[in-house]
Parts: sequence; C-alpha cells; structure tokens
Amino acid sequence: MNEQVEKMISEVSNDTLTLVAREVIDDDSVTLTGDPVFAEITSSHNDQRTIGIVKVSGAAVSVRHGSQHNWSSVVKFIDPNVDQPGYGILDIERKIYEQGLFSDPEIPFRAARFYKSGEDDNGILSLWLEDLTNAPQPPWDLGQFSKAANHIGQFNGHNAQSIVRFPFETPSDQSAKFWNAYKNPARSEELLKARDTPLVRQGYGDTRIEATVEFAELFSRVLQISIELPHTLSFGDCHSRNMFPVGEETVGIDWAAAAMEPNGSDAGRLIGSPLSYGVEEANMAAQNERAIFDSYVNGLKTAGWNGDVDEIRLGFFCQFGGYIAGLGHLPIDFEKYRPRQEWIEKRFGVPFDELVPHIAPIIALIPGYTEELRQLLD
Repeated sequence: MNEQVEKMISEVSNDTLTLVAREVIDDDSVTLTGDPVFAEITSSHNDQRTIGIVKVSGAAVSVRHGSQHNWSSVVKFIDPNVDQPGYGILDIERKIYEQGLFSDPEIPFRAARFYKSGEDDNGILSLWLEDLTNAPQPPWDLGQFSKAANHIGQFNGHNAQSIVRFPFETPSDQSAKFWNAYKNPARSEELLKARDTPLVRQGYGDTRIEATVEFAELFSRVLQISIELPHTLSFGDCHSRNMFPVGEETVGIDWAAAAMEPNGSDAGRLIGSPLSYGVEEANMAAQNERAIFDSYVNGLKTAGWNGDVDEIRLGFFCQFGGYIAGLGHLPIDFEKYRPRQEWIEKRFGVPFDELVPHIAPIIALIPGYTEELRQLLD
C-alpha cells in the first residue's frame, strides 16, 4: 500500500466505519467489533485521478437483534485536482452513486451500491461502495461476456426509449472526441513509410498494411457521421474491469464516462477492450466478437428496441474501431510505450518485447473489418 493511501486510511474515523457497516448490513443499530482489515486492490487503471482502491472488511454486532455480522466495502480515493482529459466527469459519477441512479430491478445492469462519500480538506474524494471482489474476475469466459453484453444491451435499449432527465449535464459523443485525437489517418502514413522495418513486418506478416490504412480512413468517416446515428445513454467505460457478474445481473463501477453516445458504442468498448488485455482474453474476444455482439443486440430487443442493426453496428465501430486502429498502428508506436513498460506488461500479460507478435493475430483481422466497414458506409 503506497504512502498516500496508507495516510488516507489512517484518517478514516470509527464513525465512518460504523456508518458504512450499518449501510452494508442495513441495520442502524450495528456496532463494530474488533479492528477492520484493509487490503489494497492493485488492479491496473488508466485514470490518474484514482489514488487508490482499498477493500475494508470487519465484524459487527446488531444491538437490536443480538446477531453477529461480517461486513465489507470498497473505498475509492480520487483526486479531482488531477487533470485527466478524456476520462469522464467525476461529478457525474458522484451524483449517480449518491442519488441511487441506475438501480432499476427490471434492468439487469445496475450501478454498484453506494454507502457513503466524503471529501477531505485537500478536496480528495472518497466513495464507499459495494464490495464486488468476490464476483467473477477477468478473464471472463464466453458465457460471462455474452451475458454482460446482453445486460448492457438492455440498459442501452431502455434508455434509448425513455425520456429521462438526469441530475447532471449529460455530455455527448465523447467517443468520437477521444478517438479523433489519435489522428489515425496520419498515423497510417507513418505506417506505410515504416512498412519494411522489423517491428512492422513482425506485426503484419502476410497481412496487407494497406488494409489498416483504409480502415483508419473508414473509421474516421464513422466518427464524422456518428453524431447522426441514434443515441442512448451509455455506460461509457464499458469493459470487464468495470463490470461484475453477480447472479443474474451485471454491476457497473466507474460511471464518470456516462454520456449520450451512438447506440452500440458500449458493445464496441466491451468487446474491443479485451483485445488489449491478456492472450486468453484477446483470443476469446477476437474469435467470438460477432456472437457477443449478437447477444448485445438481443438485449436491445428485450428492452423493446426494434431499429436498424446496421446503425447499431456503426455505433459499435465508434468504439471498437479505435481498438482495432490502435493495435494496427502499435508496431510504429512500440518505442513510445517503453517508458510505461511495467504497465503495458501488466495489461497485455506478455513481456514487453513480445508485445508485437502478441497482437499479430488481431492485426490479421483488420482486412475483414475493413471490408465490413466499407459495406456499412456504402
């Protein structure tokens, strides 16, 4: 546990721990017994505003009922003063939790249960949330991915048809803004110039580099027209590290990226993000992409949606296309990632120098996706 997280944990009062335990157990007569246990959750995250995430567990007794209980919660410490463009709006996440939004029992995708928030003298935010550490963790199997896709499809389908006023200003088309910043067509020109370098040859083998060049151009067109596609409220940061299968529902955390996005974009991130994780997860997503997408569409239909699947597929590419283009350009970006070698190895699950051959099977899929995008845009 790093020094800053240790300091914040040491400053958590007994009153705070008692209040959280009462919320978890749903009994306002609970008192704590013994000392709580603190365990840092060390999974990787991109958002530099997150200082640390800690599981807190302990025991308590109900004065009203005389019963013994174990309780646990996860507290997330966030520094809103850190500038992190493109990673969502913390005020949205806080309001979703504090106001109990997205907890409709009729929709199998919901926000994590909220127990307490706080803010110290330096503006550091703490969010005490449902402990999901015992839920199935990635890498998921195909059944878990398909069920999560179906649940997020029901969430998107419900919001696409409902006129809801949210207690926050809802941003829109954040995915287009995020991926446009990568300037993929310009990077493709660099790729062409580097086509005979060892890293590019290692990544591409017999795959035509021109397919990536065309894909980048088509993906840029998708982002240009994305504002015209049917929109819905999207979870945003929709990947398996932020989603937890719990019984017959899926629970989401990290809601700062919630926004109005093209319908289908949540599926694009859910299925695209595993391509940049470990070997097992990347292979599973690549081999079963269409089956998982179809499960998402079935979720939309369950919620009453009856629109054009091609429009959903274009919305899907608003996110999925960013992962495909990024991996296609990775051989020319390889050295830029070296300062982040430890983080890259943890995310992809391979030694840094094996990264390019690791993604070669994903690059081999680009010609097929290029052809599909060409037909969707005709």
